[in-house]
Amino acid sequence: MVCLAGDFMLHKAAAGTLPGNGRTKNHEMVRAFVDSSTHAIIGFLVWALVENPSILGDFRKWLNCFAAAALAASVDLDHFWAAGELNLKKAMHLTKRPPFHNTSLVCALTLVFAFLQKWKPKMWMFSMMFLCSWLSHHLRDANHRGLWVFPFGHTPLFSKKLYIMCILILAAFVRIAVVVHQGSTGLRSTEGFAKVIL
Repeated sequence: MVCLAGDFMLHKAAAGTLPGNGRTKNHEMVRAFVDSSTHAIIGFLVWALVENPSILGDFRKWLNCFAAAALAASVDLDHFWAAGELNLKKAMHLTKRPPFHNTSLVCALTLVFAFLQKWKPKMWMFSMMFLCSWLSHHLRDANHRGLWVFPFGHTPLFSKKLYIMCILILAAFVRIAVVVHQGSTGLRSTEGFAKVIL
């Protein structure tokens, strides 16, 4: 529902038909806000599924979910990097996809973060959070542009049903991986990102 509602609102924002939006100078800002908010909410919910339904009883799990939301929204910061300035209009009308939207990079960084668990065990949990947050962002974007898998190029566009199904599969896969990892190491998911950065 969040995916569909966010896509609907983004379409309305792009058309300038959201209530109070119209064809105003805030048109690009509304689009950016709707898109980033949707990515953040999806990142939050995907990690909430990974954490498990007991999230309401543990403040640290809430922190982890908000961290996942921030990570999911952070992907689009590369638009400004590629634009070379903090200009929203230029950032939203790039001629090519910026670097953080390369799905091969997500896979590579996930492996690097997972490898770092040799020295900092909690990095494994962060690697899973990073994968959920950034890959869910990429999967939603694939509805508009496909996945960019360097050096092979771009996949065809994903239908709404396909990208939503892929996000659900991602959440289920990572949840299983976390449960298996917890069983083998005794590390709780609540000891994940929050303690990695503290």
